Amino acid sequence: MDRKSILVIVACIGLMVVWTTVLVPKYFTQPLPPGATNQVNVAEASPATGPSDSIRSVATNVPAGEPIVSTPSAAVAEEPEQLLEEVYDQVRYVFTSHGGGIRQVDLLNYPEKPTAGTKDHGNNGVASLNKGARLPVLDLVGNALSGFNYSLARTPDGIQAEAVLGNGLTVVKEYQFLSNYVFTAR
Repeated sequence: MDRKSILVIVACIGLMVVWTTVLVPKYFTQPLPPGATNQVNVAEASPATGPSDSIRSVATNVPAGEPIVSTPSAAVAEEPEQLLEEVYDQVRYVFTSHGGGIRQVDLLNYPEKPTAGTKDHGNNGVASLNKGARLPVLDLVGNALSGFNYSLARTPDGIQAEAVLGNGLTVVKEYQFLSNYVFTAR
């Protein structure tokens, strides 16, 4: 072997050593075990780290001293879920009143190609997006924003979802359909 071959082999071995001892431990770490996050329990939080009482009562409509509890909108069960379907340019959009988002999108030009062992789940054999998801697309999830039912209405440009929060704030979501399977949301 000549000098170039020996140099290339030594460089490759050196690169493998650096890769396994430096790069892999630094960039490819193991995920944290469940529950080991930086979330602070409300009971453990000191008053200095939480929001002030005036901000807390306005933002969340919760009296001072009570914990802020976040409820995912999928758990809303006070009113039955109302669905609004809109077909535009070979796409069927299904909007939900729970969260005011898109529950499911069916691409009518594209057939579903199930893998071995799967069955059709009521979508007439078309490709679907967000099917079976826990939360709708474009749902607002947070302490003050979750758990509200939206009223759904058709507009000349698309669909409008509107909810009035407990403190009088109105959340309006507007969806406008465009060409080529694209829509905008405001």
